[in-house]
Amino acid sequence: MKSLVALCLLAFSLSSYASSGSKPPITDLVKKELKRSDLQVAANENAVVLVSFKVDENGQVLIQESNTNNEDLCEQVMQILNKMVLPVSNAIDEVYQMKFVFRWL
Repeated sequence: MKSLVALCLLAFSLSSYASSGSKPPITDLVKKELKRSDLQVAANENAVVLVSFKVDENGQVLIQESNTNNEDLCEQVMQILNKMVLPVSNAIDEVYQMKFVFRWL
């Protein structure tokens, strides 16, 4: 098993198909939760996780699609998202796209 080290979350590129009217924005809540989590990346490795999701009427995250160059890190991100309960958006059909860039320092 690879030696894992703490990582520094350097960049979040956030966008959504429709503008979010909730306060605080859902993308900010997700970003904050991932910064607080203990995500790990292997030494000397960079990783990118792309996620598209919706929030249902109960605040549960429904993953639409994900793409990554690091399956282990993607699984960690998915576990965090699946545990979150977010504020219900005014537009239930709104799709959020988030890009997480992780770099080992």
